[in-house]
Amino acid sequence: MTSTDSSTRTIQLVAGSATTSFDGLNTFCLQLPASGFRTGRDEIALKSMSLHYSWPNVSAMLGNNSFSYKWGGVSYPVVMADGMWQFSDIMDYLQQVMVKNGHLLRDANGRNVYYINFVVNPVLYCLSLTVTPVPSALAQGWTNPAALPLTGQTPQLVIPAGMSTITGFAPASYPPAPQATVFQIQSGIPQISNVTSLNVVSSIVNSSGLSLYPNTLTSFTVPSEQRAGTLIQLQPNNLDWVPVRQDNFTEISVSIVDQLYRPVQIRDPAGFVLIMNCRKRN
Repeated sequence: MTSTDSSTRTIQLVAGSATTSFDGLNTFCLQLPASGFRTGRDEIALKSMSLHYSWPNVSAMLGNNSFSYKWGGVSYPVVMADGMWQFSDIMDYLQQVMVKNGHLLRDANGRNVYYINFVVNPVLYCLSLTVTPVPSALAQGWTNPAALPLTGQTPQLVIPAGMSTITGFAPASYPPAPQATVFQIQSGIPQISNVTSLNVVSSIVNSSGLSLYPNTLTSFTVPSEQRAGTLIQLQPNNLDWVPVRQDNFTEISVSIVDQLYRPVQIRDPAGFVLIMNCRKRN
C-alpha cells in the first residue's frame, strides 16, 4: 500500500508477490503489516485490473461437463474435462468417443462416417443437429471396422439439464426414439459460457446502499473479441467510488464472481494485478 498524495492511498494486489496469496479458486488476499490498516469515513475505487481469461466454461463444478448418446438402446457417456470448450471442440470430442466405442463406418475413401453431427448455424444463431440412420447394408467399398449391427435405425443424442444452456437444446433424447429416417432439429439460442459478466468483490467494501451485494467494488463484461488465455485489462475512464467498511484490516481480499455471484474458477492467476485508490469521504 502506497500514498499518492496527502489524501489518496493506493492499494495493490499482485499475484505472485510476497504479500499477495491466491486461494486456488477465485480469491486473492493482500497481507498487511501487523499494525493493520484502519479505515473510517473512507471510500475506494478500482483504478485498474488485469486478469487472464482462464476460467472454464465447461466443468464438473458447473454441472455441464457430460452428456450421452444411445446406440442400439445402450447408453454411452461423454464426459468432458474441465476446460474452455467451443462447440467444434465438443463435436470433435464426441467423435473421439464414438471412434473409441466403434460407432462409425468408413466410406470407400477410408473416411470416418458418423451418425450424430451438430454444427454452428450462424444464420439462425443456433446449433443444427442431424442424426442419420445407420445403413441396413454396407455400400460398395465401405467398411465396418467394429462389426456394428446394420440396423437401418438412428442412434440418439441425449441432452441432460446441465447441458441445456450451453447447447440450446431442451433436456431430451434426439430423436425421442430410434427411427429409420434422418432426424434434424435446430437448437434454441446456445450460450457457450454461462458467465455473462463479472463482479469484483472485496472484504474492504461496504456498498450496501448501492448494491444488493454489499461487497461489490465494480462490475464489467468481458469484451466479445476477448479470446481464452489472453489478458483482460480493465481501466475505468472514471473512478466509481464506493464506501469502505470502518474497521482495522490486517488483510484485504478480492474475489472474482459471475453475474449470479458464483465463484469464477480462475485457472491462471499469474498476471493478476489490481490497483485500488482509497481516500477520505467528503
